[in-house]
Amino acid sequence: MAAFVVNTVLLAWHATAVLNSLNDVKHLIADRSAKPEGAHSLDVAGARVALRRASQELDAVHRHAAPFLALAPLLEWLPGYGGDIAAAPRLLEMGRALLETSLILLDELAPLLEQLSQGAAALPDGPLPLILTALLDAAPQLTRAEARLSQAEVQWEQIQGKQLSPWLAEQLAPFTRSLPLLRAAVQLALVAPPLLGMDGPRHYLILAQNEDELRPTGGFISAAGLVTFERGRIVTLQFDDSYAVDDLSKPYPAPPDVLRRIMLADLWLFRDVNWSPDFPTSARIAADFYAYGRGVAVDGVIALDQKALQYLLEGLGAVTIVESGEVVDADNVLEVLRAHWAPVHGQGLTEEWWKQRKSFLGDLAEAMRRRFESAPGSLNWLALAQAVERALGEKHILLYSTQPEVAGVLNRAGWDGSIQPWAGDYLMIVDANVGFNKASALVTKRIEHTVTLDAAGGAEAHVRLMYHHHGDARRECRPDIRYDPVYAQMMQRCLWNYVRLYLPAEATLLSAPRVAVPAEEMLSGEVTDGEVDIEPAEGGKQALGLLFVLPPQADTTLEYHYRLSDGLAARQIGADTWRYGLLVQKQPGSAGTVVRINVQLPPGGHVVHSVPTPEAISGDQITYQTELRRDWQLSLTYALDRGQGQ
Repeated sequence: MAAFVVNTVLLAWHATAVLNSLNDVKHLIADRSAKPEGAHSLDVAGARVALRRASQELDAVHRHAAPFLALAPLLEWLPGYGGDIAAAPRLLEMGRALLETSLILLDELAPLLEQLSQGAAALPDGPLPLILTALLDAAPQLTRAEARLSQAEVQWEQIQGKQLSPWLAEQLAPFTRSLPLLRAAVQLALVAPPLLGMDGPRHYLILAQNEDELRPTGGFISAAGLVTFERGRIVTLQFDDSYAVDDLSKPYPAPPDVLRRIMLADLWLFRDVNWSPDFPTSARIAADFYAYGRGVAVDGVIALDQKALQYLLEGLGAVTIVESGEVVDADNVLEVLRAHWAPVHGQGLTEEWWKQRKSFLGDLAEAMRRRFESAPGSLNWLALAQAVERALGEKHILLYSTQPEVAGVLNRAGWDGSIQPWAGDYLMIVDANVGFNKASALVTKRIEHTVTLDAAGGAEAHVRLMYHHHGDARRECRPDIRYDPVYAQMMQRCLWNYVRLYLPAEATLLSAPRVAVPAEEMLSGEVTDGEVDIEPAEGGKQALGLLFVLPPQADTTLEYHYRLSDGLAARQIGADTWRYGLLVQKQPGSAGTVVRINVQLPPGGHVVHSVPTPEAISGDQITYQTELRRDWQLSLTYALDRGQGQ
């Protein structure tokens, strides 16, 4: 009995020491990153000491808690702290993995952080060569860190379904929020050296996409850039209007059928190559078209939109345009870009305006490159890393590489914008503005997906898409191809939207909206039949496509009903439970769309485990709601009353 009491006291002592050490780290980061000089001033030595102490104390907790851990999952029924107790074994494993990962990163990269803090004078070639050399040397340890981080994520996925006490959830919040950033940092560190030319020059095509004119991979391709990296240095960086890429002395293929029917396009040109929402597919086509028009082969493709520029400027800080002296930051970059698009007062829509209307993008890119290379010691590296991870995670930056090993890492990280293979239920809504305007900037959308499961594991699904145009005034929608002298006027136009639902290939359509667009709203002068286009699609999916026109201050709702195959919800081997999985993929370039998921269980069904935690459970109906800024996954385990589902 005495030994038990001593063991319990020691356990409490070491657990308290862990929390104190982690709070020391949290305060170090919060205090330092809030300072104007940036995250480089973080006390690395102090953080290493605090993390190592926390790791040692957590190992001691694991030793002293061993007699209790086997019993912990059996005590989830306890009121108040049952969820905390049941989660304890996984929390311990997650904590040990996270601490080990953090220590590996600090131990390997502390010398690099110290050198970066010395400033530009000590780095005549800029920071990238130094960073990449350090990452190459650290590759074995980074691989080990990635493995431990994967283990931590597995544990956290299982913990998320537990009902943790408010106190514990609050304690965990800062560390669980760091998981995506840690994962992104390690994965980026592993692929950065080959991506940035440490083994030879690397040429990348840059697609500058404008989400105000939303297209499948993020927006209309307004400009094309070419950047060349060699041993971590940017040796060339240039931008051109996307219209200037094509060599019209050569033959070009016919465009996708929708572009031909709706936009009356005769040829498939570079500016429209991103018709597939699967970015690796569109990137390969873009690279081929660029080589065809410009005679330049590339090693990969980078797509970014205006939101990506905002995020990157949040991390970099304000930049100055040498040519004009303008100061551009995250708050004013959209305003500045739109102002430079328009002709100067009194100039009009002249040929001179047409040729230079997108040149400012190159000036901005050069200013951002200068800011990064000339003053690495003044950068807030933590803020910059967070900005890059956010832009990649939210699909405002997409990356494609011709190097298979790099492409694999990009895919696992979710940065390549691919349509993911998925064994369960699947939904992706892909909008394409085909109206020669920027109206997408003023249109919002809501998605409601209702799934009714049956006792055989099959399901029926309803999808409701609700669009609203926030423009100033309702008007007639007359199709024309024109450029307004003020950018905002391009936004205050009707939206011609071709929407595609990407669904499992086995789904059987039961009903769909019928939207006939009148002849006076079509460039062709012919009314559409209003029927849904059904086609096989990328990633083993099927796509349901439909055109509709939305005037300013108007709403429209589209409803789809379809049958999903038996076996969609799989009965788990060795257990009397079923699992329903859903992946909702975000369209690149889209804003945070509100998505509501309703799952109706079979009669007699009840929830056993759910990741994420439902917003509400009412009998056998489970509701989830999210703002779709990243791909969203649901894993729902449920059981049926005895006699059901036999």
